[in-house]
Amino acid sequence: MNHKIRNILIGHEYPKNSKNPYFNISNKYNIKIDFKPFIKLEAINIDLHKNNFTLYKFTAVIFASKISIDYFFQYCKKINYNVNIDTKYFCKTESIALYLKKYIKYRKRKIFFNKELVYNFENLIAKYSNELYLYPCSNTCNDIMLNNIINYGCQIKKVIMYKNLKMDLSYIKKNEYDIVAVFTPKSVIALLESFPDIGKTKIKIASFGNKTHNTVINAGLTIDIKAPTNLLPSMTMAIDYYIRNIC
Repeated sequence: MNHKIRNILIGHEYPKNSKNPYFNISNKYNIKIDFKPFIKLEAINIDLHKNNFTLYKFTAVIFASKISIDYFFQYCKKINYNVNIDTKYFCKTESIALYLKKYIKYRKRKIFFNKELVYNFENLIAKYSNELYLYPCSNTCNDIMLNNIINYGCQIKKVIMYKNLKMDLSYIKKNEYDIVAVFTPKSVIALLESFPDIGKTKIKIASFGNKTHNTVINAGLTIDIKAPTNLLPSMTMAIDYYIRNIC
């Protein structure tokens, strides 16, 4: 197949699963795909008792990302806390909800997720306004969702459990790549700080998530590959579609 894409840079850690869809794209089109994280995550030392509350009081937890799941359960393990079996989990997407299987037995009656790409996550949570919610997140989380939930009359406590730190990407030779994929607003900022002239190159920008899209656009860049959409719910599907049908 004749296409113009030869090298792709994915702003993620190298996949641990050998069956990762990116490897399928690489083999299918004979494309070189590199994985380099644009940001790194670091746990924050917190003492919930100093804030005059304890985990056992909460009846529900809100997860906006898989990373927040990791840090929440790592913290619970650190303090030897066994999460109550009746705790409810509210996840922004089905993919995040399924990731809970890494830590708990998946029980549909206590795991809820948004079933539409047009996010009505706050409305879902509002249906269970009697719960006492815990919201583990990063130092760069957006409080819009949090404030909307509070406006619905829900009780919620935000706990910053980890922080995003920008990586120095200046060692990367940007001209080697035809596509660069970004997944968070912070990763866009890291990319721009290392390559402020990237908008003047022929590199195609692949962007994941509305917040990331907005950061890319506000930086004056063009989004060439966008995910998720109704037809292309993952970045790998969006990149595959672009290679097959556009470039």
